[in-house]
Amino acid sequence: MSNTYTDQLSRDITLKMRGLLTELPVFLPDFFRYLNPQTSPRTRLAYAYDLKLFFDFLSKECPEFDGKSPREFSVADLELVTDAHLEEFLDYLDLYYRDNQVEVQNHNSGKSRKLSAVRSMLRYFFKKKRISQNVADQVDTPKIPEKAITYLEANEIADLLDEVESGDHLT
Repeated sequence: MSNTYTDQLSRDITLKMRGLLTELPVFLPDFFRYLNPQTSPRTRLAYAYDLKLFFDFLSKECPEFDGKSPREFSVADLELVTDAHLEEFLDYLDLYYRDNQVEVQNHNSGKSRKLSAVRSMLRYFFKKKRISQNVADQVDTPKIPEKAITYLEANEIADLLDEVESGDHLT
């Protein structure tokens, strides 16, 4: 039986998710099951990586969590998360080390995506009445500058169409 590219990709993402879930708090599979029908597998995988980073941050940088491993966090610990923690997390994302060796920097678009994962998680547990407040609502999303739209000039469009029609100089 041959697998298509998308079948293989889906399988690989599923295996990565299962591996990541063993490193994340035990209450998060509920959140990912909730996300399943409304998000793509790649989005869920990105959220899992972002949430792992968030819980690593809380563990290493916030004394209130006493160095707990991400796996040891409980829903009750989410009650201790404040808007200040989320703002510190955004600041932390400017520059941090992954696995104590790789320097990682994030621009506002990366920070925004990581905050989105945390927001979604907190919103879910607030909606399910497992936490009493959603502090993520009090944190502003980093501003992402608008990108200028690049257009082709009329002569560039004609040149492009000519090249496509002839097939010359194409790889």
